[in-house]
Amino acid sequence: MRVGPYRAPPARNSRRCTGADTVWRMDELALLFWPLPVFLCLTLALGWTQMREGGGSVGRLAWTAARLSLLGSAPSLAALLLRAMGFELWPGAPSLASCLASSMSLKMLNAPRLAGLKKPLPLLEDPGLLARIAEISSRMGVPVPRTRIAGTLGHLQALAGVFGVQAPSLLLAGERDAIIAHELAHLSNGSLWLVPACTSASGVATMLLVAVEPVAMVDRTAFVGFLGILAIFLGLYPMLNRRFELFCDLRAAQAVGFVQMATGLDKIHAVHWVPSRGLYSVLVYALATHPPQAARYEVLRARAPDGVLPERPGDVRRVRIHRLASTVMLSLWASAVGAAALALRARDFWAAIALLVAVVGVQLGLPMSAMLAQRRKWSRRLGARSGLRWVFRGGALLVFLGFIWTPLFRHVLPRVLDRATVVDLWWQTARVPLSSSLVGAALLLAATVLHQRRMRLRAAIVSAMAQHDFMGAVTVGDAQRRRLRADPELRYLAAVALLLAGRRGQAVSELTDLCEGPAPLAAALFALSAISRGEPALHSARRAVQLLPDDVGARLSLAKALRDSGQHAMAERALADTRPSHLEEGHVLAVRALLACDRGEWDAAMDLVTQALSLAPGDALVLRCRAEVVQGARPDLASTALEEARAASRANPFALLDDDLNALETRLATPVSSGRRRVPG
Repeated sequence: MRVGPYRAPPARNSRRCTGADTVWRMDELALLFWPLPVFLCLTLALGWTQMREGGGSVGRLAWTAARLSLLGSAPSLAALLLRAMGFELWPGAPSLASCLASSMSLKMLNAPRLAGLKKPLPLLEDPGLLARIAEISSRMGVPVPRTRIAGTLGHLQALAGVFGVQAPSLLLAGERDAIIAHELAHLSNGSLWLVPACTSASGVATMLLVAVEPVAMVDRTAFVGFLGILAIFLGLYPMLNRRFELFCDLRAAQAVGFVQMATGLDKIHAVHWVPSRGLYSVLVYALATHPPQAARYEVLRARAPDGVLPERPGDVRRVRIHRLASTVMLSLWASAVGAAALALRARDFWAAIALLVAVVGVQLGLPMSAMLAQRRKWSRRLGARSGLRWVFRGGALLVFLGFIWTPLFRHVLPRVLDRATVVDLWWQTARVPLSSSLVGAALLLAATVLHQRRMRLRAAIVSAMAQHDFMGAVTVGDAQRRRLRADPELRYLAAVALLLAGRRGQAVSELTDLCEGPAPLAAALFALSAISRGEPALHSARRAVQLLPDDVGARLSLAKALRDSGQHAMAERALADTRPSHLEEGHVLAVRALLACDRGEWDAAMDLVTQALSLAPGDALVLRCRAEVVQGARPDLASTALEEARAASRANPFALLDDDLNALETRLATPVSSGRRRVPG
């Protein structure tokens, strides 16, 4: 027998393997492809609810589930190709990447719900709007989707969305043709599949990142894989989705008109939580999933017929700045991900982790900071102390104490105390870790249950109010009167529902109770200032400013109350130090237009209200101020302006403008002599 020289088998983690090693063992193939059948079953199960609510068919459900499962299993399929090319791969890496990618894609199967509620959102029943949706769908060659109503709690109603790859549903919070056409364009270009495709591509790229890790480091491989998928997805998806959004804008403009589309975009960005101008806007939109307003308008203007959309001052410059910022961010993202791959290849695990954490932190941190800033403003207005917060903190503190108790004794106290003291302390407190952890876990569980009950009650009230079913919201509050009285925020929501349901006296009593004591509710002060007149309105507005001195809404309430009481100079000073957002700047200009009216400066008032409408198109407060300005400056257009303000107030009853509009209507019906004109509050 011929004996040749001994050759060691190829290392498990070598980069290349011989041709004979391209054959996978059965256990490796099982580890490689087990996500495919598992996620096929999951997508079928989760997509069933979406199919029933969206009106889809069983055949579409099966076909869509198969495509989602194949996309999620793309890392496993890519592993076969890489192995055939001679690249050594641990079978667990593709399997792990497939699991991470598929789990992110499963979010696409969730039917739209209001937070805290399990029942589906109500179907649209307005025959006129349904016919309009069908007409736009026919123009665009898109099947008419099942339409549900989300409702809004104020501001401009111009938000919408399309949900569900199993059976798409159109979710509306407004009635503008441009918004409807834009969402239908998402159905025509298949952009609902962009999230699964990007997660699949991110999974494949992440598999290549983690494939160089040793088999023994499975925990590290999983951690790096999770961070890698997030980092790659958060850079890839916004870059591609911005292209789709611009395409949908153009497709919608071709269906309903370029002017209508541009107006709809103005309305959307007026209420968006990302500002339209400034350095912060440039940074956030460099990472955002949607393009900035200037870029969307310029794309429409470039494709529109000549003269339809005029050039806006500064928009071209802003577009260039946004493009430069996006290019820089994309370069930094690619460089950081590439550096993380090189660090992993060099087995510098912690350097790779640091790079990926930095990428994910920047990509999530900038957009979330803008959203949290908006939420903080409302939380300050509804900033009542809740007992659940202290229960959560107490439970977390006890669990943390039990977690660190033993390491504290083992590693810290022996260095500062003598052995006898440490042993004595240990025997006296040996039961502290277990007891502390159990008590803390019990507190956290109880707080979680109570919080979920509160969220369900809040969601029921908010859902009814968003649908403008104010009596329904009152009924929900009356049925849970005891729980409602214990939560100031829920009491405030119920009081507003009472007010809008016509039970004014009871609502004023509830709001007044919320404003009593050393810690009044700022939102209740705003509401009282809006519905009161004279000294009560001024008193509520002043207390709101004392409570929230930097809040623009509080200063606006004070300025309006001072103006109604004839203190115009003080009203101007109340507006002088405000730092408003895009929408709030429109409100400030509208109130300044009223002050210009009081001085008889009609041309200046018209200019101010025109600027206010450009910043907050369709806003109820701005249109109410415009109606008063027009009554003095252009009496021939007064009825039309008043009717527009009425329509905006009906669409957004939370603006609480009915009393003001009734006063304007009374004035319009009463002939007045020429001279200084104003409407008392």
